[in-house]
This record gives sequence, C-alpha cells and structure tokens, in this order.
Amino acid sequence: MTANAPRDPVEALIASKWSQVTGVPLDSIHDDFFDAGNSSLEALKLMELLREEFGPDLSIDAIFNQPTVAGLAELVRAGGSHRRYAFTLQKGDGIPLILGPGLGGGPAYVSKLAVPELGRPVVSVLTRGIHGEQRPFDTSAETSRHLLSSLSEAGIRGPVHFMGHCMGGLSVLEATRYAAEYDIEVRSVVLINTSPRTPDLTRHEMTKIRLQEIRGFVGLEEDPRVNAVPEGEPLDDTISMVFDDVKDSDALSESSIEPFKVRLDVYVSSWLASSSFTHQRSEVPLHIMYDPDDLDWLYGGAFDIEGWEKLDYPNMTVDARPGMLYANIGLPENRAAVAAYLDAQDAGTGGGHHG
Repeated sequence: MTANAPRDPVEALIASKWSQVTGVPLDSIHDDFFDAGNSSLEALKLMELLREEFGPDLSIDAIFNQPTVAGLAELVRAGGSHRRYAFTLQKGDGIPLILGPGLGGGPAYVSKLAVPELGRPVVSVLTRGIHGEQRPFDTSAETSRHLLSSLSEAGIRGPVHFMGHCMGGLSVLEATRYAAEYDIEVRSVVLINTSPRTPDLTRHEMTKIRLQEIRGFVGLEEDPRVNAVPEGEPLDDTISMVFDDVKDSDALSESSIEPFKVRLDVYVSSWLASSSFTHQRSEVPLHIMYDPDDLDWLYGGAFDIEGWEKLDYPNMTVDARPGMLYANIGLPENRAAVAAYLDAQDAGTGGGHHG
C-alpha cells in the first residue's frame, strides 16, 4: 500500500464511490475532486451515494469543504460535518458571481462557469430542503431571503453579481429587492433560459409532470398510469412505481427511494415557489441569455423573449446564443460571453440596450 492509496475501509469505500461517479480510477486519496475537472452536479451525486452509506449526518455539501477522499473520510470518522448552504466553487479576486439555486435545489449546469477564465470568485447557494432537513420553501420571497441569509452567514457582503437559471432565476431576481438589508449590493443579474412567467399548476400536476420528465431523462417513454392519477389522490404509490422503473439508470443520482422523494419534493416546491413571483420595476442591470432554438415546453413555441421586453426593466440587455443549454453553457464561447458582460458591469460600461 502506498501513501496515496486508501488506508482503511472508510477511505476504500469513498474511493470506490468516487470512481463510480467520475468513471476513472482514483490516483490519490489527496486528489481534489474539483481540480480534476468534476462539476458540482457530479459532487452532489457522489455525496448522495456517500450519505446512503454513512447516513444523513454527513452533509450533502461536505465535499465543498473537504474535496478529497482523505478529507471526507475524516469527516465520516468524526461523525459528519456542519451543514451550510453557500459554498465556493471557484476562488479568485474581484466581484463574486453568485449562482442561485435552480429548481433542483442547486446550481446544476451553470456550475460549469466556475472556471479560472471567469476571473472572479464563484459562490453557489443550495436551497433549503435539499438535505432533507426541512420542508422546502413555498414562496419566491422565502427562497430569495434564504439566498441572501446564506451569503450573509458565509461572510459575503458588498458588491456581487447574481446568476439564475430556468425558473429558479425568478427568485434570484427577487433577491435584488431585499439585498440591501443584508449589506449586499447587486451589480447585475444574469438569467439563463429563464421564462418571465410560470403557469398556474397544482402540486399534484407538477409532480406528475416531473415524474414523466425523470422517465424521459433515463430514456423511457411517458407512462399513462402517471397521468391517470386524478387530482387529490395520493401520489405515493406512483412515485414508488416510477422510482422502481428508473433506479438502475446511471442518469439517476439517487439509489434509494427516500433521497429520490427529497429531490422530487425540492423540485416541485421550487417550481411552485417561483410561480408566486411578481415583476416589479428594477434599475439593477438585467442580462437575459437564452437559446433562440429552445422550445418552451410549458407554453409551446419559442422562448418568450417578447414577454421580457414588455416588462419594466430599463437596464435590460439580451443575448440570444444558439446552443446555450445545459452542458453547452460550459463551452468557451459561452463562458467568454458571461465574462465579458460581468467585466463590463464591473467597469461601469454595461449598456441598457437590447442586443
């Protein structure tokens, strides 16, 4: 056994799960998970696996404090780690970029922007409930204040840039209304593929929609039995049925029913919270980045950029970028576009025109 090899069963188990998620053998128990090029999505998947082995006392965001096998093993032996919601994905100088939680409760694909080329710190915030510790929030205002209080607890004050994506972006936008109460100055908000509106759906309807989406993620067709459950009837059996259908897929991070239910509840609750958002005039520079070829599955047709242009955001700019979806956000040209916008806002040269 070398100094870099697992030294006990705890490290051996973590190393095994590490390789399972990354798809490559571990070189050293001192390797940094993120320095190896892994994203926060992969980090959360790894932590779900470890929490199933070691229990919920191991915080889901522990890897952001201890990104090595040796560090995680130390936390396990000590009985877990302190739970928090804000964590640094990328260190650096300059005005931080804050990634607000998406519908899944975390930064999802926008974490691919946490690269040195961005030239600034990148901090991500998880929503309440993602640990399974409490119920998720019911309103956009609660989600917004959670974002700000999490930053405050992490010692983040002064100027920041906010970024939101999908419908989670609306809560990020609402956070600008309360930021001054937390000594935070929002220099700009960047929203990626965020629709200006959400349909009025019940929890029952949104849960069924999400279950069908999950089936699609793993390559399965819609199940008519999901849609057949009438409003008001419990969905517990339906959720278990769908989990049984998808649990063996590599596309799913949860391998047992309880974390699957937690993540489903976070998604549905985050969606319903975003539907409580109402637009108000704001002078904060707002930058909408979207894929013009992306079809809005909720309303049909193209992305509703016209809806944004009808609202009262005098310092709004627009950047239509074909291919600006999901994993593609990490492409060099997309990272460069985000960096250029943030740099212009830092320098006070950002405009209030449409482009």
